[in-house]
Amino acid sequence: MGVGACDCVEAGGMPCSSCCVIRNDALLEYMQYGRPFGVSVAILGGYLGVVHLLTYAALVLLARHEAR
Repeated sequence: MGVGACDCVEAGGMPCSSCCVIRNDALLEYMQYGRPFGVSVAILGGYLGVVHLLTYAALVLLARHEAR
C-alpha cells in the first residue's frame, strides 16, 4: 500500500478508519525535509532580510535618480 493509500471502503464510498492510516508527514518525507524548525526560521529570516535590503537599496537609488 502506498503512502496514504487505502484499499477498504465503507458503504457510501468513505474509507473505513480501521484499515486506513494517513501519515501526516508523508509529504515532508517525500520532499526529504528533515531540518529542525529553528533552521527553517533562520533561513526565512535571512531571506526576509536580504529582500528587505535589496528593496531599500533599489528605492534609495530610484529616489536619488528622481531627485536630479
